[in-house]
Amino acid sequence: KVGSTTGFMVPEIVKKSKIDGSIINHSEHRITEKEIKSLVKRLKKLKLKTVLCVKNVSEAKRYAKLNPTYIAIEPPELIGTGRAISTERPQLITNAVDAVRSAKNSTKLLCGAGIVSGYDVARAKQLGSKGILVASGIVKAKNWKKIIGEFSRALIKKQLKSNQPNMAKLKSVYSFEEANSKNRMLLGGKGVGLSEMTRLKLSVPPGFTITTQV
Repeated sequence: KVGSTTGFMVPEIVKKSKIDGSIINHSEHRITEKEIKSLVKRLKKLKLKTVLCVKNVSEAKRYAKLNPTYIAIEPPELIGTGRAISTERPQLITNAVDAVRSAKNSTKLLCGAGIVSGYDVARAKQLGSKGILVASGIVKAKNWKKIIGEFSRALIKKQLKSNQPNMAKLKSVYSFEEANSKNRMLLGGKGVGLSEMTRLKLSVPPGFTITTQV
């Protein structure tokens, strides 16, 4: 939307802010099919990734045809409950995987709602999800760094075992205090830059960087 819309952001501003993509049609901000089609088209034109949220398999099948980067299935009744979609509604994930594949394009499936542990993540991956969409599972956790590390390890565990055995010892999350310039390939330029600023005692809020291996 354009105009007086506090809390809304147009795709062009997202692009200028050097953000890689956008979540649209989240359960807290559902939009019309017409708006979804328009936004997916605009985001593609700007070469931004699109995470298109859906609440059921029917929507997953319909919107996968638009070829967004990701379809993220999140049953509203499980969001923020701590009851994971991967354990409470596993069939929903497998059916959504089939629905997205039926579009025969590059769209991948993510899943979310109630995910609070590495087991929930590993189970989602086992069911065919390419990743997770998570907010309260991290925000409500007592230790953000610990839970992000747990989620990350669950996502890459199988790949490490089968293809990259020597990387199994690598950490997936580094605090700004831990990283250094030797980690550039692992943490990226911005991650290393924030760590260097922290080391120089510049005004940088506490934080962490997730490695490029996740």
